[in-house]
Amino acid sequence: MLNKSSYAISSKAKAMYGKRLKLEDYQALIAKKSIPEIASYLKKETYYQEVLDGINEGSIHRGKLEYLIRQDLFERFNRLLKYGLGDQHGTYRWFIVLTEVEQILESIRVIQSQDNFDMISRLPLFLEKSMSFDLKELINARSFQDLHKVIEHTPYNKLLSRYLFVEQENVDYVQCEHILKEYYYQTIFDILKENPDSASFKAMRDIFHLQMELENINKIYRLKKYFKTAPSQINKYMNKARYHINDKLLHKFIYDCNLEEFIEALKHTYYGKFIKKSGVDDIEWLSKQILYHNHRQNLLYSNDPDLVLIAYLALIEVEIQNIIDIIEGVRYKVPQDKIFKLLLI
Repeated sequence: MLNKSSYAISSKAKAMYGKRLKLEDYQALIAKKSIPEIASYLKKETYYQEVLDGINEGSIHRGKLEYLIRQDLFERFNRLLKYGLGDQHGTYRWFIVLTEVEQILESIRVIQSQDNFDMISRLPLFLEKSMSFDLKELINARSFQDLHKVIEHTPYNKLLSRYLFVEQENVDYVQCEHILKEYYYQTIFDILKENPDSASFKAMRDIFHLQMELENINKIYRLKKYFKTAPSQINKYMNKARYHINDKLLHKFIYDCNLEEFIEALKHTYYGKFIKKSGVDDIEWLSKQILYHNHRQNLLYSNDPDLVLIAYLALIEVEIQNIIDIIEGVRYKVPQDKIFKLLLI
């Protein structure tokens, strides 16, 4: 994906990761009593001071603070562009498709709820110019007809058009997510195939296969736990990844197990050691923990710029979600120990 002359990216990403929030930062943030106190700490004591420069931390709204924190991921990616990551590199193209898919899914969510339209990110110019649709038009979309017009001349039109011409309340978000994620992963593997002999090919393929399989496991868990979804419908939402779980076992999870039996059966797979080690049955949290561990290993011990860059961006996304979980926890006065258990550190 990256030109192998771009090893400076690896060094820079590792240096930037060294400035991440530490345990003591999280402890300090959890102890805050209000959103302004959190904003003040982030602005004065962490490297988020740059993205928060100029704000009045005493009056900042929760939504605005979360928005600015999320924007920091794009700004960091922009900094890494200076180290040889051009817009034709595979990793740049991967990031663009990832961003497009996330923005479209966010648009579908807010249109369905008719709320929080300001949560769709306003991206930096360097990203907007590379996207296949006009982000400003996406931000202004208030219906699925509007959304269809935005993506009409992009690959996403063919993928989603049949799902956007139904009554608003009948749009199947999970199916839209499934279709977009399939396109996203196919794009990744097409990019990887451009350099099948590269040193990072297998490692890159493995990390994305792991991610896909964990998404399957999470969908089974969520759909059985919260929605009592029929097995045949769950099966339609599965992606093609078979990494540690083969077809026979996946079929058993979907068709032969209730929620408790599914969790018990999962304990006898590769993923069982993580369940036993953590002592919890929250499969969604465990999946995040497994990916976090793998990305952290890649960042700390690999010198391959592909692996390091993708690991770095994934780890920073985890950090941003940690901060947002703290903001929400403090807002709703959740006990500090419960907030801490949500974090990936």
